[in-house]
Amino acid sequence: MDMNNLMPQIVPPWKLERVAAEVHHIWSMWVLHLFSKCWFDENGNCVIPKEYYDRWNRQTRTHYDDLSEDEKKSDRLIARTYIDIYGGI
Repeated sequence: MDMNNLMPQIVPPWKLERVAAEVHHIWSMWVLHLFSKCWFDENGNCVIPKEYYDRWNRQTRTHYDDLSEDEKKSDRLIARTYIDIYGGI
């Protein structure tokens, strides 16, 4: 079954746009945070310090259950946003 064909029937357009706007906001905040940790080298390249690269690389490869409690708190904040948008689960 193609789930894309079901989307218009399951998700009202206003809710899709509200969630999409929140996804964009969360992504934008993450990129701003990322950029705040970086600098530009003499060639204009954005450089991510190794300590942040190592942490974020590890986190992308770690299952949620294996994250530290502080890392889980960060994900829970974002999850609450989605729960609020969906009106609870």
